[in-house]
Amino acid sequence: MTSLFQDPARFSALQSEYLMKQAQLWSSMLGQPAAGEPVVAPEPGDRRFAGAEWRDNPYYAYVKQSYLLASRFVTDLAESAELDAKSKDRLRFAVKQWSDAMCPANFAATNPAVLKQALDSSGESIAQGIANLIADTRRGRISQTDESAFEVGGNLALTPGDVVYENDLMQLIQYRAATPRVGARPFVMVPPCINKYYILDLRPENSFVRYAVEQGHTVFMVSWRNVGPDQGRFDWDDYLDQGIFASIRVAREITGADRANALGFCVGGTLLGAALAVLAAKGGDVVESVTYLATMLDFSAPG
Repeated sequence: MTSLFQDPARFSALQSEYLMKQAQLWSSMLGQPAAGEPVVAPEPGDRRFAGAEWRDNPYYAYVKQSYLLASRFVTDLAESAELDAKSKDRLRFAVKQWSDAMCPANFAATNPAVLKQALDSSGESIAQGIANLIADTRRGRISQTDESAFEVGGNLALTPGDVVYENDLMQLIQYRAATPRVGARPFVMVPPCINKYYILDLRPENSFVRYAVEQGHTVFMVSWRNVGPDQGRFDWDDYLDQGIFASIRVAREITGADRANALGFCVGGTLLGAALAVLAAKGGDVVESVTYLATMLDFSAPG
């Protein structure tokens, strides 16, 4: 790390401050608490250490403060490194990911809330966690919810509709009208390809699709395929061509409209934005309006 510094004195100062504060922590652990506030405290709004044990139990107080000291030490080192702007951003990002991953709250053996729940449940919480791990391993993916509690067409994705087109990457759903008269221009929704289409059509009381059709829109929804090894050949251009361009074209053909309204959610919005940029470059004027939800378009400073 010292090779990143043109000013070795700065590195020495940071190192000396870190070692001095670690010595203060050791003194506190040995029964010689320093007067006043803790040696180091979490940033305001940091909920990882909200439990009282992190403050009141000497062991957990030490673990927390030791982690915070080390985290801030490597962060200060990264900020002081003599690097060009792009390399500095990459270093900041890497240090932040590593620091967050090493937080003691992430590990059962150093998280008092996890250990307390294990004791209170006579080990049942640990057994259930292991069962969840085994189930995730068998599924080949991580699940954060009880998937048996939801059923597509049962208590999810209840807005009536039909698949009107499909290709190797997606199906296009057209939802049935919910009003006597509908707008002439179709409304094409593009969800992220890492989510299911019904992220926008959950239960009736919180379905954006249902709301849109009740306002008189003719709604079309892209439903992305779950890709496997056989689809590994597809690239970004394919997603634009077979996903965005195809859905807008089919929606216009079915409704007879010259233009469509469009909505993109998350990466679906990123795809939609890229597609509209291509259309603009080619002189294509087929989208009247576009709405982006939680969409990242500027990737100049990711992270």
